[in-house]
Amino acid sequence: MLGIPDGSAANAGVLNPEGPTPAEQNLEQVRAYAPSLEFRQLLARGGLEDVWEPARTRILSDKVTERAFEASEHEPQEAFRGLARALVAQLHVEAVSRSRPALSAVHREKLVQRLLIDWKQRVFGISDRFLKFVARAGTRYPRDRRNALNTVAALPLGDVLLYQTNGAKIRSFIKSKIESCPAPVTVVAHMLHDRI
Repeated sequence: MLGIPDGSAANAGVLNPEGPTPAEQNLEQVRAYAPSLEFRQLLARGGLEDVWEPARTRILSDKVTERAFEASEHEPQEAFRGLARALVAQLHVEAVSRSRPALSAVHREKLVQRLLIDWKQRVFGISDRFLKFVARAGTRYPRDRRNALNTVAALPLGDVLLYQTNGAKIRSFIKSKIESCPAPVTVVAHMLHDRI
C-alpha cells in the first residue's frame, strides 16, 4: 500500500535537479544506519546479531522499499514505520530459517520501536498506557456485540458480492427501467459502479 503513488505529495512525479529529494534523503538515512547500543542489545537478546545484516540487505535492496519512500514522501513516518516492521519481520524469517526460536510479539515490537527511536521517527504524545486502555476498550465493544455487528456488516457485504457477480445484469435491468420511463427522467442514485 505504501508503494502506491500519492498525487497529493508536493513533489509527485517531479525530478529534483537541485539534489536528492526528501524521500531519497530519508532512504539514505536508513541505509547509513549503524545500530545503536540499545538495538544491538535487543538483537543479542534474541540471538540475532548474525542475521541483522542479511535481513537489512534483503529489505533495503528491494525496489518495494524505494517505491514506498517515494510514494509516501508527504508522510515519511508511515514509510519509516513500514520499513521498521519489514526489517523486523525479515529478522524473524532469517532466524526461523536457521532453526532459531521465533521472536515473541513483545520482542518484535521492541525492535520496531527502537528502530523508530534511532531514526528519530517515534512520535511521543499520548502515553502508551492510555493507548493500550483505549485499544482494550475498543476491542471489548465489538467482542461483546459480535453477533449484532456481524449481522449489520453482512447486509452491505452481501450487496457488494451480489453486484460483483451479477453487475452486468443489474446494470442492464436498471438501464431498461430508465429507458421505459417517459421523459424527462432524472436519476439520483449511489452505486458501486458508474456505468449503466
